[in-house]
Amino acid sequence: MGKSKIYKKLKFLLKLSYLLAVFSSCSNTPTKESLESVYARSPSKFITVQNTRIHYRDEGSGPVIVLLHGVLASLHTWDGWARDLSKDHRVIRFDVPAFGLTGKIGNDDYTLENYFLVMNDFFKALNLPEQFVIAGNSLGGYLAWNYAVKHPQRISKIALLDAGAYPQELPSVMSLMINPLVRNLPASMTPDYMVKKNVESVYGDVSRIKPEVIQLYKDINLYPGTKEASVKLFTYVKDLVKNEPLMLKTLKMPVLVMWGEKDKWVPFNPRWKEDLPRAHFIMYPGVGHVPMEEIPELSVSDFRKWLVL
Repeated sequence: MGKSKIYKKLKFLLKLSYLLAVFSSCSNTPTKESLESVYARSPSKFITVQNTRIHYRDEGSGPVIVLLHGVLASLHTWDGWARDLSKDHRVIRFDVPAFGLTGKIGNDDYTLENYFLVMNDFFKALNLPEQFVIAGNSLGGYLAWNYAVKHPQRISKIALLDAGAYPQELPSVMSLMINPLVRNLPASMTPDYMVKKNVESVYGDVSRIKPEVIQLYKDINLYPGTKEASVKLFTYVKDLVKNEPLMLKTLKMPVLVMWGEKDKWVPFNPRWKEDLPRAHFIMYPGVGHVPMEEIPELSVSDFRKWLVL
């Protein structure tokens, strides 16, 4: 298909999405307070660091594990892991700035350097130990391994689930959100069918999707300021995804790489095994981009086994 035909098709789909959004947005947009009353129930807490109000959960006691989610998601994507791991670990998870109930980063700076300033102040405020385990999915995985490169003395082990690293095209939903025809539309005008389609795209088996999960993804992206923050982040990321991960191979701590073989967002790149030959690899047939959400019991069990290797 020629570029002109692709552009016309995209333009038509955008117009159609807009019209559907208008008809589907008749209901009131939920308020900040109403969303927090549902998705920030105990043990959720909020803390402000670097002028950024972070939604987080700090559960259990024992060795510390920090969990970082991916784009357009929230700390809730780790619910299954947190329930299991908090039995004998202290589990820290938070809505990464630009997403969930955290929303915009304080100074609107979405560079890695600024993310790490916020993260370090957050870890300090929670009095985390000198070393801890970190696990990240998608963008959260990208943040995790870059943080480990920059602060190797802090990370004892790192688990990467379908993590960003190697040059690739920007996932379609991210490209759509920064498109001039869409970026300035209110978040409330995102039609329900698009939310459902996006959730289905990160699962390998759509039968595993629970109705409340689609509602969660819809609601958290209606949080005031979240869409605008996401667009700013994606605008920065569109150039970042073209870069070579030159520092990835410098990781010295134990690394676990977990991947859904049906991942459409970040397909597995064989270069992971070339750059991290000592890493432990686990592939999941029939699973998509979010193994910790799609198959929480199996993936956390595998993670536990690796922790004691």
